[in-house]
Amino acid sequence: MKKYIQTIFIGSPNWFKTLAPPVMSFLRQHNFIGKTIIHFCTHGGGGLGEIGNDIAKECSKSRILPGIAVNGTVQSKEVRNWLEAIEYKFQ
Repeated sequence: MKKYIQTIFIGSPNWFKTLAPPVMSFLRQHNFIGKTIIHFCTHGGGGLGEIGNDIAKECSKSRILPGIAVNGTVQSKEVRNWLEAIEYKFQ
């Protein structure tokens, strides 16, 4: 029996408040129907911008969990707290 991936992590730099064009192209070329998408971005001051909304538009039949924006160095505790806050189950 094949086991299929149900959760996808999507990372991108914040490019003018949205995903970098190669990441947007990736979303458009793949089928994420029924998948859970967890997004994150790096930025120089723009935070998540419209990244979550733009992913939701491209992947309207997916479950989109709240993302995290990283500016500079991120501590593993910060990432763990975010994953626990969105109720991501570590496997």
